[in-house]
Amino acid sequence: MEKKLFKSQRQTAEELITEYINLCNKYDELERIGLKVELKFFSIDNLLHWALDLIGFPQDTTLEADGINGKFFCRDYLTNSTLLDEVSGENVHNSVEEYVDFLYKELEMLKKEEPLLFQ
Repeated sequence: MEKKLFKSQRQTAEELITEYINLCNKYDELERIGLKVELKFFSIDNLLHWALDLIGFPQDTTLEADGINGKFFCRDYLTNSTLLDEVSGENVHNSVEEYVDFLYKELEMLKKEEPLLFQ
């Protein structure tokens, strides 16, 4: 692989998701040995949301009273992956690269189905 001066948007998203998974696994290991740490203290979820931001998904507006300019979007379905949650994930992804492929395909479908979200 050729070494480049800049990382691509995709490479950065993959690294954010990989780090998110690694930190979640470390958190789970701490819980297994009996250490309780508030997950929100580390803002681990931000890594995943930053990856979704970088790819180009709209912000999640499900908790806001009126959405953004009357537009609502929920990101939950994007994180319903076996890569992120082996137990309850519905979409099977065996690698971060596979998951990111899924995200880019979902983004293109969303742009076609809900173009007003991107205005």
